[in-house]
Amino acid sequence: MMVGAQSYANTQIQTASSVQVVVFLYDGAISSMKLAQEGMATLNYQDKARFLDRALRVIGELSASLNMEEGGGIAKDLRRMYEYIQ
Repeated sequence: MMVGAQSYANTQIQTASSVQVVVFLYDGAISSMKLAQEGMATLNYQDKARFLDRALRVIGELSASLNMEEGGGIAKDLRRMYEYIQ
């Protein structure tokens, strides 16, 4: 069943618009942060570290994908927010 779910997720990403991909990334980062928070609450520091690392890698990818030349003030604001989070 996991293979089917992974295949479905891959298809969604491959056929998504760039805006949809950003939404998927935000959703993934938020989910990972929630799981990291659960890890902290249950003193499961391995999960906390794993999911926090995953969330930070997603934020790093979002930051790296910003088009600073065409994005104007929004891109600058997002870059500052991503740097703050990291």
